[in-house]
Amino acid sequence: ITSVEQIAPAIASAMEHAPTKHGRVVVQRWLPGDDNRILVIDKRHVFGVKRVPAHVIGDGVRSVSKLVAAWNAALTESVRRIRLDERANGFLKEQDLTPQSVPGTGDFIRLSDLSNAHQGAVVVDTTDTLCDSVRELAIGIARDFDCGVLGIDFLSEDISKTPGKIIELNPSPGLRMHLSPTVGTPRDVTGAILDMLFPETVTD
Repeated sequence: ITSVEQIAPAIASAMEHAPTKHGRVVVQRWLPGDDNRILVIDKRHVFGVKRVPAHVIGDGVRSVSKLVAAWNAALTESVRRIRLDERANGFLKEQDLTPQSVPGTGDFIRLSDLSNAHQGAVVVDTTDTLCDSVRELAIGIARDFDCGVLGIDFLSEDISKTPGKIIELNPSPGLRMHLSPTVGTPRDVTGAILDMLFPETVTD
């Protein structure tokens, strides 16, 4: 939201899409940066992923709809498929595009502002590139809250250099994005949880 005129339709849209109808919405301050989920297990093991909202990269040949179809066909996780729905078409319209438009080579075509994997976001493993301050902060938070498993969401412009800002703590985080990222190395987070629960079975 960047103008007063956008407030009323934005609130109306939020109410319309809310899973429950309470007649009110929460307004949050916008923060810059990428959406990063940091998972801490046993207050010492740290895993990370970056979630990039749905998009396609133009090749100068295929239309947006064909780029989306090719991307979806290559995915192993069907729930992460991009949908060219009304919301996506709205983002295309803002870029003066339609599903039939042919973007230039290398053009980044945004199709969503949601970083949820089931909304078509690209999940990129960042475990090996997390900066030390992120690791230390995440472990400290898990210890402070005494959580054996904790998901922490950071908005950071470069998670390899700065933690940025924390926007959410999740004591029941999803594991699939770490087990099967769209890009990068799968992480055995379930193994780390089992080792925490049954330390007597750890062999190394």
